[in-house]
Amino acid sequence: MEESEAVGEPVRAVLHRKAHDLGAQLAGEGDTGVFDLLERYGFEPRGVGEAIVLGNCPFHALARDHTETVCGMNLHLLRGALEGLGENSFRACLAPSPGHCCVRLEPASSPLGPPAPARGNPDGAPGVLPDERDGSTRPSTM
Repeated sequence: MEESEAVGEPVRAVLHRKAHDLGAQLAGEGDTGVFDLLERYGFEPRGVGEAIVLGNCPFHALARDHTETVCGMNLHLLRGALEGLGENSFRACLAPSPGHCCVRLEPASSPLGPPAPARGNPDGAPGVLPDERDGSTRPSTM
């Protein structure tokens, strides 16, 4: 919140940037692959077809009360981790489902799904739409 106030940037935008940076930092802490990194931090990754489904959300307790904030943070954390690993074969996207983390890693070559509504998606995040009140992002209902 302090950084948000200092730079005049919405809180969620700062959170997403910080989460992305942390993900890249975590990925750079060792010579590991995406599966190993996800296991190390408690995501319980499972291969489903060409995708990676996350059987656990390390932030589950917090996400129950702050779903949009935590899922958006998690999305950007995992995007940063993929970037930090130099992993171009997957993309992190929101795909909430019962019993799984809200983020799923899809093959980079798979289609992004239905187009975003006309108001757009400024950060290019599949499955995330801007929140019109504060410029932050929230999970879409696609």
